Amino acid sequence: MVQQPTASAESASQAALSQTRKDRRLYVGNLPPTISIDQLRDFLNAAMEACGGVPEGAKEAVLSVWIGPEAKYSFVEFTTTDCATVALGLNGINCMGFPLKISRPTNYAISMPGPPQVQPGGLLQAMPTEFYNSSLKGTSIPGMQGSQIQPSTQALLAAAMGQAYQMQR
Repeated sequence: MVQQPTASAESASQAALSQTRKDRRLYVGNLPPTISIDQLRDFLNAAMEACGGVPEGAKEAVLSVWIGPEAKYSFVEFTTTDCATVALGLNGINCMGFPLKISRPTNYAISMPGPPQVQPGGLLQAMPTEFYNSSLKGTSIPGMQGSQIQPSTQALLAAAMGQAYQMQR
């Protein structure tokens, strides 16, 4: 017999999502003029999958997409705060000939008391050198023409993945 989630479990889950929404939501600007909500969602999910940013057990990293008037910008909500953090590393990724601007919304306020402290050696210290030097080199997103990940973005993605790697150890 399969148990269905209770109403209280669902409401607790919704409350948790609501509390982290500001940390899971990102601004995506410089959109191609003809891009649709589905195309942007598929592109970002493919990019997140290519860099290992989809949470284990989840099908997708993107929860929802809203495209603003005149289709010049959007707000994308990710499934977890970690997904949103990794997605920040995609800033500048080429989508249909347009380098996307991915950042926190202008009204974003950090919920931490101060900036995180990075120890000497940085986030990549615990990750095997051959992984972050070669794993993203020349990475492109399947099915997305002109979606080559730039070297600066590769470094950010490698750093985010290094942090995840370090936390799993």
